[in-house]
Amino acid sequence: MTASLTEWHQIFLIDDSASMHQHWKEVKRVFEALAYLVKTKDPDGIELRFANSCEHDDRQKHRNGLMKNFEKVKPGGQCQMGIALNKILPNYYRTQMNKRSSWSSRVEEKPPVNIYILTDGVWSQGQECLSTVQDHITRLVNHLWETGRLEHVGIQFIRFGDNEIGRQRLDILDNDQKQYYEVPRDIVDTEPSTGNIFKMLLGSTDGNWDKQDTG
Repeated sequence: MTASLTEWHQIFLIDDSASMHQHWKEVKRVFEALAYLVKTKDPDGIELRFANSCEHDDRQKHRNGLMKNFEKVKPGGQCQMGIALNKILPNYYRTQMNKRSSWSSRVEEKPPVNIYILTDGVWSQGQECLSTVQDHITRLVNHLWETGRLEHVGIQFIRFGDNEIGRQRLDILDNDQKQYYEVPRDIVDTEPSTGNIFKMLLGSTDGNWDKQDTG
């Protein structure tokens, strides 16, 4: 069922802010299960990133090593999701001008990537944080659409808890995408942490899974 993810980069971005403390055991359970299912898909290994504890960012081919690193992180502080995504998404839409030679017009292409964001949506206060996340995704979508690679990136939000504001933010990012970005393909999906684990993996890249109702 996960064969379509073979050769895709697998990036996990975990919200380790204070509001996630109550969900931390569940975060570990979900990450461990997802990492097990995709551990052989990325030949370079699974990439693990934290919104706040960047010093524990890691990339490994073996899930056990990633879990040991996960155990070192203690949730705390406020989540700046826009800043966290700014360390990932621009790698897939910035023009690689400095990597082009004078004798070749070929631009280096990034491999397909699935980005799983484990969060409760309770980020910094105000509309600005949501707008910042939307802006990053807008730039990515526009670039992918212009280069004919819209099907090469998936952004999967996995929602923990049922905070009203957090849920609204993630619903906006998911359900408004095709209307907001005016492109024929939705690359953003949201699934609760108690939902279908295969939808967590495939909802942002497979339209059949994306159409399934989120719990």
